[in-house]
Amino acid sequence: MCGIIGASYSKDFINTEVFKSALGMLSHRGPDSTGVWFNDSQTDALGFKRLSIIDLTKNGDQPLKSVCGNYKIIFNGEIYNFKKLRKILLDKGYIFNSTSDSEVLLNSYIEWGVKCLNKIDGMFAFAIYDFINKSIFAARDLAGQKPLYYALNDGSLIFASEIKAITYIN
Repeated sequence: MCGIIGASYSKDFINTEVFKSALGMLSHRGPDSTGVWFNDSQTDALGFKRLSIIDLTKNGDQPLKSVCGNYKIIFNGEIYNFKKLRKILLDKGYIFNSTSDSEVLLNSYIEWGVKCLNKIDGMFAFAIYDFINKSIFAARDLAGQKPLYYALNDGSLIFASEIKAITYIN
């Protein structure tokens, strides 16, 4: 189990210390590493608490940036068919810096967009930040095995693995 948190503010700046404290509330979900990213204008943020399972190296730490540099992902879950998808993506010329299913999921999104959801088999909650469009795409598995709660407030989005982290920021 890992913990994810993110925010996208339309009218204000993200208080980085409050965001980091909210991420700290998810520490029990991932003791192996912590990652946080804020865009230059501090209007978008991603945070991650990692429980290392598949790729135990630092290359699997998150938020994970794509090789092309245009995307970042935070991901909680497991993609059961990631080896099959990785092979397809390698055949298409994708480069991988890790053996994680997170990077396979990210490259699946880059290749197929939102239709990647039709290709992946697993339990998941994730968010991908697109540097080109300055947008966030978030999804979870249909059964809701991995939690993804969110709040919309005056044009701003906050999401996390647990409600308490959202209410702390909101």
